[in-house]
Amino acid sequence: MTASSDRTLTLTQVAERSRDRVARRQVDKFAERRAQLASAALQTLAELGYARTSLRDKAFRSDAREIDQSLERMIWRIVTKFADLAGAPPAVPSAVAYAVFDGLFQHALIDHLAGHDHAAHDPEQNVQHVLDSLIVRS
Repeated sequence: MTASSDRTLTLTQVAERSRDRVARRQVDKFAERRAQLASAALQTLAELGYARTSLRDKAFRSDAREIDQSLERMIWRIVTKFADLAGAPPAVPSAVAYAVFDGLFQHALIDHLAGHDHAAHDPEQNVQHVLDSLIVRS
């Protein structure tokens, strides 16, 4: 090899190294921008209440839904038994019956937590009225 070819080889290596550095800087810059974008997106989602939904949260929602469905089925059994005893069909579907009873019990719970003395007695009085309103009367 001659000095000229050694020098060409060295210049070629320098040029390649320079291109590699520029490419790495561009990759680093893009990675940094992606990280900034991801951070901004998470911040925006957090402000909207959507961020950081974990599998635990999803599992909780699944469990809560299962419990809710079980309670709906229980209320529906009561409503249909009451309707059978009254000799009349239910006037609403199971989801509506459950929503009415859920609201009744939620209201009683809120009253109880607020310290109202009538909180325990109101559901006892209101259940009969609610059941009567959930069946078709001729």
